[in-house]
Amino acid sequence: MADYSAAIELNPKSAAAYAGRGITYQSMGLQDKAFADHNKSIELNPNYALAWMNRGNIYSERNQFDQALSDYNKAIALNPNYPVTYYNLAELYAKKNDPSEVCKWLERYAAFDTVDKEYIKHDKVFDHFRNTACYKKIFSDR
Repeated sequence: MADYSAAIELNPKSAAAYAGRGITYQSMGLQDKAFADHNKSIELNPNYALAWMNRGNIYSERNQFDQALSDYNKAIALNPNYPVTYYNLAELYAKKNDPSEVCKWLERYAAFDTVDKEYIKHDKVFDHFRNTACYKKIFSDR
């Protein structure tokens, strides 16, 4: 936290420093402060996909699904090669109890070679989807 705040003090136009501090605030449960920092990051650099994705996470945690979906879609448009955004979309649709969308986004997440596919098996948000054909297919060859 201190390092990000110092970076902001040195360069108040650093979108990355605001996003990093926002992520730190999120991990501490300080969602309002995180939200403000992600907003500032987006204001400074509207093309910074990580800030859009993390603000989407806050919206999702607040059950503001339309706003979360909008931010996740923006993040994907800016950086389609960041798998965590696809995972977050799957979680959002799990909260909305939409199995077809859960599978769609989990499949896109699992298609990346660099992701921890085992993590999906233990994320409780997907408990209600483990017996679906799509979920089983995702793990059938793993």
